[in-house]
Amino acid sequence: MTPTLRLRSHAQYGQNIFLLQGIFYFVLYNDDNIIITMAEAAAVKKVVKAKKPAAKPLHPPFAVMIVAAIKALKERGGSSRQAIMKFILANNKIADADKAKVRAKLAIRKLLAAKKLVP
Repeated sequence: MTPTLRLRSHAQYGQNIFLLQGIFYFVLYNDDNIIITMAEAAAVKKVVKAKKPAAKPLHPPFAVMIVAAIKALKERGGSSRQAIMKFILANNKIADADKAKVRAKLAIRKLLAAKKLVP
């Protein structure tokens, strides 16, 4: 089995760099002579930035907000999703309304599946 050989050409320096089995070979050209030097491949480690912990939201969970909205709206026939969202956005600090709509929709589905809300 022949080892793989990668070539990086650096024409401006008149040299080629080969990587063969984790060892760099520098081929330097001198007039008529070819000089081959060898250097061990240094383990290149990627710099991993420390992740900042996610900021906690300034509002309660959507399930709690939905239940509070339904209780506060006191609609006899039930509250629509649009009315619930309008109440939630008006009474809570929510950064992105579009994301909140999706999260509220999913929270309503989960509440219905857990039978905490009655359709």
